[in-house]
Amino acid sequence: DLLRKAKLVERTAVGDWILARDLTEVTLFQLYQALGLGLSEEDLSESGEGWRRKLSERLARSIEAQKSAGDITLRELLEADDAPDEYNTTELRPVS
Repeated sequence: DLLRKAKLVERTAVGDWILARDLTEVTLFQLYQALGLGLSEEDLSESGEGWRRKLSERLARSIEAQKSAGDITLRELLEADDAPDEYNTTELRPVS
């Protein structure tokens, strides 16, 4: 249901799951966020002093690192030169 809520997949009339978005429009970071993985802006403390401020600063840097590392579309990821043939995305198209 997390991927459905993020509008990444949909169910067909017969109950199968299908892609609902073009893989060139979704990044690895967005997929992580949709699945509730990693840190998010919600993990940051609005205020704080001492150790809370330091923690918030560290978390902010970690979130930026996640964004940077996940800044690749799912299509680019699956079309990597070393990806096995079963992950070839040339036939994957979003449902209109």
